[in-house]
Amino acid sequence: GIIYTKDVVKVNIRKEVLSNLVATGELVRLKRGVYCFKDEIIDEYYLFQLKVPQLIYSLGTALFFHGYSNRVPNVLSITVKQGYNAHRIDTQKVNIRYSNDDLFELGLTTIQSPQGMEVRCYDLERTICDIVKERSKIDPQIFSDAINQYFGNKTINSRRLMKYARALKVDDEIMKYTEVLR
Repeated sequence: GIIYTKDVVKVNIRKEVLSNLVATGELVRLKRGVYCFKDEIIDEYYLFQLKVPQLIYSLGTALFFHGYSNRVPNVLSITVKQGYNAHRIDTQKVNIRYSNDDLFELGLTTIQSPQGMEVRCYDLERTICDIVKERSKIDPQIFSDAINQYFGNKTINSRRLMKYARALKVDDEIMKYTEVLR
């Protein structure tokens, strides 16, 4: 449902055709070089990532994507690199976390959003470390459900979890959960 100017140009269609379709109401311009049909249901997570390509979905939003939370996030949690100028992002709808360059891509993966588009997200082990690190900012019920579900899972990747925990300096807390819940 998404049309990119670069793809239209590749098949020898002039860019002006897209402008004309927008003018007639056939297409909607999502951002520069990105369009969709007027009746298309837009994946809001994917669209937001198009607008802020540096983001990685994290915390509660990542838990939702991984199936470890059944609550659709009303405030998106994203992580961007330290120094990113987030002044254009509506902070009432988005919880912005900043990460230094060394840890920013630790645990980065792609995952399908609920509408089926690929988005950048932290893997489950990184997400677990992040929610432990920022426990005070997470809804207690979401935190408890995610921790119990994760450590109750027989196929957890404990080596990766501990690697991330050491890097994020939450290894002591992760060890406590591992000992109690495994």
